[in-house]
Amino acid sequence: MMKLLLIATLMLTVAAEAAVLDYRSSGYLSRAINEALSVLPHQYLNSIPDVVKIDEVSLKSDELFQSEDLCKIDEGVQFGMTKKFHISISSKLVHLAEKNTNVFKCGHKTFRKLLKAVIVHELTHVKDNK
Repeated sequence: MMKLLLIATLMLTVAAEAAVLDYRSSGYLSRAINEALSVLPHQYLNSIPDVVKIDEVSLKSDELFQSEDLCKIDEGVQFGMTKKFHISISSKLVHLAEKNTNVFKCGHKTFRKLLKAVIVHELTHVKDNK
């Protein structure tokens, strides 16, 4: 099991009318986090805690999706989980988002879009925990 620990430190600074978000991470997950954050409104970003830890880990549900066909993955598969201010993202999903650029006729259409949706979904749990 390859476990890559990525820590995203989210620091919010309000300047004038815009929020400035600073975080540190690396690899493909870092780019996906950046893309996900870029579409969120400032009001949402201001409601996220200052520090959130994000790990790319092997989740139990990773073994449930062996297919690289997004449309064949069971809806019950868990791609991320949150405990207070700690988010765990499926390493299998990150890998597929980086390597599989196919466009599908279901759900989020691509693994990249699915990964960004999972990041936003898990950040919403963090926001709720604040």
